[in-house]
Amino acid sequence: MKNKMLREVIYLAVFLALAMLFFFKNIGFDRMLSMGDTILWANQKVQTAMHDGLKARWDDDYFILSRGNPVTVRPSSLIQYFVPAYIFPQINLILHLFFMGYFAFLLFRYLKLSIAAAFFGALAFMFTNDTLTLVMSGHMSKFETFSYFPLILLFLHIAMDKEKIRYFIFAGAFLGISFLGGEVQVAAYFAVLLGCYFLYLFYRKKGDDKLHVFLKNNVFRLFKLSFGFIILAVVAVFFSLQSLTFFAEAASQGEKNVVTESREQKWDWATQWSFPPEEIVDFVAPGIFGYYSGSPTHPYIGRMASLDGKAPWRNFKYGGENIGLIVAIMALLALALVRKRGLFFWGITALIVLLISFGRYLPPFFGAVFSIPGMQSFRNPNKFVHLFTLAVSILSAFGADYFFRFLKAKDADELVSVLSPREHSALTVFNRCLYALVAVAFVTAAALLAGGSGMVSALTASFGDAAAQAASKNAATYGVRFFFMAGIAVSLVAFMFTMRSKLQLWEKLTPAVLLAVMTIVMAMRDSGSPLLIAVGLIASVLYAVMMLLPGKQIPVTAIKGAFLFLVVFDLWYTGQFFVETQDQDEIYRSNPVVRMLRERKQNGVIDRVKFLSQNGVLNFFVTHLFPANDIPVMEPPAMSRWRSELLTYLNRFRINDVIQYHPKMYQLLNVRYLVNDFPLASQLSNYLIPMGQPLAFGNGQSVYLYEMTFARPRYEIVNTVITVTNLDEAMNTMTAPTFDPLRAAVVYDAASRAALPKKALASQQLLQYGVKSFAVKPNRVDASVFVPEDAVFVLKDMHHPDWNVFVDGKKSALLKVNVLTMGVYVPAGDHAISFRYEPFKLRLFFWFTFAGWMALIAAGIAAAIVFFKRNKLQEQI
Repeated sequence: MKNKMLREVIYLAVFLALAMLFFFKNIGFDRMLSMGDTILWANQKVQTAMHDGLKARWDDDYFILSRGNPVTVRPSSLIQYFVPAYIFPQINLILHLFFMGYFAFLLFRYLKLSIAAAFFGALAFMFTNDTLTLVMSGHMSKFETFSYFPLILLFLHIAMDKEKIRYFIFAGAFLGISFLGGEVQVAAYFAVLLGCYFLYLFYRKKGDDKLHVFLKNNVFRLFKLSFGFIILAVVAVFFSLQSLTFFAEAASQGEKNVVTESREQKWDWATQWSFPPEEIVDFVAPGIFGYYSGSPTHPYIGRMASLDGKAPWRNFKYGGENIGLIVAIMALLALALVRKRGLFFWGITALIVLLISFGRYLPPFFGAVFSIPGMQSFRNPNKFVHLFTLAVSILSAFGADYFFRFLKAKDADELVSVLSPREHSALTVFNRCLYALVAVAFVTAAALLAGGSGMVSALTASFGDAAAQAASKNAATYGVRFFFMAGIAVSLVAFMFTMRSKLQLWEKLTPAVLLAVMTIVMAMRDSGSPLLIAVGLIASVLYAVMMLLPGKQIPVTAIKGAFLFLVVFDLWYTGQFFVETQDQDEIYRSNPVVRMLRERKQNGVIDRVKFLSQNGVLNFFVTHLFPANDIPVMEPPAMSRWRSELLTYLNRFRINDVIQYHPKMYQLLNVRYLVNDFPLASQLSNYLIPMGQPLAFGNGQSVYLYEMTFARPRYEIVNTVITVTNLDEAMNTMTAPTFDPLRAAVVYDAASRAALPKKALASQQLLQYGVKSFAVKPNRVDASVFVPEDAVFVLKDMHHPDWNVFVDGKKSALLKVNVLTMGVYVPAGDHAISFRYEPFKLRLFFWFTFAGWMALIAAGIAAAIVFFKRNKLQEQI
């Protein structure tokens, strides 16, 4: 028992150490990872919400993107609560990278694979670049979602084998937790895959019986297992209601816009990030199409995100797909030789999801998915590649298990005794195919050396001279890298499969020479790393020495270790291109623009800023600097789809390309400041006041900051309400020259019209009101006001039905005014007004998830106690 426990601890330590060492560039946490969409200020605000005990938070750093976000209950939440915000992403990634590897290891061991094969498959899944390279793009939620997939499959297998409901419950709990990560699309795709796999596992139970006979004789089993899977689905939904509710709301907003789009527009939106078919070569030859967009040394030159060459997404990619050449060979070996244990299912799955991932490049496959009701809210077919890499990792583990079993055979006669006649024949054919691949590899390598650079230069001319030159150099060099590596890997596999007691000298030494050359080519081109050259040369020498030693074979343990090392090294090496660090102080250091705006607070509140340009340093201001300093911005850096009501609003107020929108709109939305990267026309001097001299930045770009003379505060109190019946009438009223937002408000929402008092609010006089205090807090806005007559208090924050409003402590009707913002009716006199974000469903579902976690932890502790007691009893017996 103690030896078993010690082994488990060692296995855990190995995966944890590998996860930590992958981030060796920042092992001391003295810097922060460069993670694109994972932004420090956002982490800080989530952490603050958790410390304040909030179950959901209102996010209005960008007015147009204002929305509620759940504070989800998941493992990363515990980390985020305690650790500094700037190191949270790295610790979270380490934890879930460890989960990926160890959970996959547990799955493969349960499937009765050898320890070496379980390690092989687990490392293939853990370090597959399709997931690993998400570090740079900052899609941390995908890490969290993927890490639980092997554990869910493990519990489903146990549930189907033991036919116990409790294991379905465990599978459902961890499926729900995978949804909590926030990557609902991929989790939903996996849930569908899980349902198909359940049906396959049930079908496999029939053995040699006819299906109808099996079903007839096992009605109760069918009912019990089907009920178990229903319980799995119910538990998953119970756990993930926080994320599902948030996603459903966002999807419903998107659906409101879908009705205004043509089918072509819907298709373009859904398929923008389709996986180009030619880039399947990246699965085994990473870098031929570059690594990521904007890389100074490895610029991406493929077709990902390209829509007829239109900016800004002409080609855009921030991830890699390297699954490892040896992993691919082992997966193919499994399909070629193995006819059991569900590998047929995973082979078909890999093919189908890969074809779907091609999206608009292969319309029939994704088109079938796109036509399913509700799928028009999902996008990016390249997300199906994540399921492809899962299937390949599973296949590779079984291929490695067979391959390592072959290695135990001392000669051809013994190999025949290990394999069935059919397997032996298939192995011979497979071996010859591998040799053919070696020949093709070297012919193609020669072609790339001779003319690859010229061809790529012609194809990448539009990317600029520097990018075209880098891409040209990369294509040729990475072609050589791939084909040298192909030669090595294929030669190794082929030589091992021959199992001959005597090899020719050239057969023994060729892989060592190829390994040495490939290592030098990689090191000199990619990093010039002496360490990389040293490792490759040492490996080459050791391989050559072992091949020349007397005896029939290299020790089997050494061969297994070499293959595990090659898998990790190949995936680790390419994954490191996507791990960069940066100094948080340098990123968020205050500058004159920030200081100038912070000095102009009114009642502790900074009015909103509109960026007329987001080029260069201004994009950094919008994305990082302003939200980090609590400076509200009107528009986010990018949005994939606009709500139709919002789009109509903006389009109707659009007037030109200089200040873009009508001053009236800026008054309605509390926009006071304009930021641009060039000076605005002098004829606007009556409307704009320059705030100091233009500010120059290190890249030579200047920033111009203006204050609008007509700007209004974040609130308004009006005594005239104009009621209309639809959006078009509301926009006609608000854009009319006679409409004055200081005097009147427009209401078109039916519920708001019904909530207004029956007596009309139609005074033509400018109301002389008083605001004694005004405070903006997380999830809350408070004001103390005096109004001489009945009026409407307009808060220029985005209306949402989860906001409640209280006047003098009593709940009042929340009004939707001026199309986007909210307000409340107040009678004459002194009043305390409080707007509060109180999302009943999100707060309720927080406790659902919390209760689920408590039950899961209690069940886990109980299972562990039973396990140890049972083992102790067995030892005594």
